[in-house]
Amino acid sequence: MTITRLLVAASTLTALAVAATSATVDVRAAQTKNASEGIYTKAQAERGLTLYDTACASCHELGKFKGTEFANAWTDKPLLDLHTAVASMPMDAPGSMKPAEYAEIIAYFLSINGYPAGTTELDGSEASIKAIKLDAKK
Repeated sequence: MTITRLLVAASTLTALAVAATSATVDVRAAQTKNASEGIYTKAQAERGLTLYDTACASCHELGKFKGTEFANAWTDKPLLDLHTAVASMPMDAPGSMKPAEYAEIIAYFLSINGYPAGTTELDGSEASIKAIKLDAKK
């Protein structure tokens, strides 16, 4: 009888552990968004254009951030990868802009690459950016 109870208890614990792991994976999958879902606003992208013109254009050609070159570099990657590259600028003062300003520049890049605007601004926090994937635009 004791061995039977131990086996039942062990089976129950194993089933609970599997269920908990599955639930965690499902929650993470549900929290991931795609850039094609409209993760920035039009106004945010417009502010990003202004920031790009004043802080980036003197060193970086816009062609590097749009079209085939952009798609080849960033499609199917986490938005965090692009964010990390953008936040490493400007070269003379990396990370000196506010998180919202980096998000605005990213919003501008998404807009010029045909990703749709949405109704909510892209949050510049790393936690929010981590939850987004740069999928192929639809």
